[in-house]
Amino acid sequence: MRTVIIDDEEKSRKTIKNFIAKYAPELMVLGEADGVETGIELIESIQPELVFLDVQMGDGTGFDLLGRLQFDDFKLIFCTSYEHYAVKAFRFSALDFILKPIDPDIFKSAIERVKKSNDNKSCRNVLAQNEKNLTQLALRSAEKITIINLNDIVRCESSINYTQFIMNDGSKMMVTKTLKEYDELLAPHGFIRIHKSHLVNMNAIVRYIKGDGGWIELTDGVKIEVSRRKKDILLEAIEKRVL
Repeated sequence: MRTVIIDDEEKSRKTIKNFIAKYAPELMVLGEADGVETGIELIESIQPELVFLDVQMGDGTGFDLLGRLQFDDFKLIFCTSYEHYAVKAFRFSALDFILKPIDPDIFKSAIERVKKSNDNKSCRNVLAQNEKNLTQLALRSAEKITIINLNDIVRCESSINYTQFIMNDGSKMMVTKTLKEYDELLAPHGFIRIHKSHLVNMNAIVRYIKGDGGWIELTDGVKIEVSRRKKDILLEAIEKRVL
C-alpha cells in the first residue's frame, strides 16, 4: 500500500517509519513532508493509498491540507498530540486517531483497521456526505474508540468539561469533550439544546409538559427541565414535526 507521512516533527516521522518497518512491512513509505504546503505537493504527486497526518503543523493544520487537495482517494490516520481534535478528525472519515507518543499496540490496531477497511470513498467526499447526513459518531474514552449510531442516542449531559452520552439501551459513556462541541456537531442532525446542561435527540422526546420553561419526557422515562430561553426554540422544532 502506497503510504506517505506528513508531520512537522522529524522524530515523529521516524517513529512512524520504524513502526511500519516492524509491524506493517507491507506498507511502502514513498515520501515524507513537514507541513501543509509540502504535504499537498507530496500527496498530489504520489497519490498515496494511505496518509499518516499530523494536525498542528508550522504552516497550518492537517484539516487545512485536506480542504485544499484535488486528489483525496486515500485512507487517513491522524497522529497528533492534541486529543481535542478527535471529533473533527472523524468527520473527515479518519480510520483512526493516534495520540503521541504513539503506543505500539494502538499503532498495530490502526493498521489492522486499515487492512480491514474496504471503504474507498475519498476523505473530502465523505466529509461532504457527513455534513449533510451524519449517521454515526466516534467517541473516544480513555480505553477505546466507540462508533455509535445517532439514532441510539437519547441525550447528552454536560459535566464540566466532560459530556456523558445516554443511549437507548441504558448504557452511558463519558467523553472528554464539552457539550458545546457536540451541540455544534449534532444540531443539524436532529439534536436540540434545551438547557445549558442537556442536549437531546428530538426523536427521543415523548411529550412536552407545559410550565415556566416546561419539561420534556424522553423515551428512557427521564424528565428534563427546559430553560426559559430555549422554550420557544424547542416548541418551534416540535411544531415542525407535527403532521
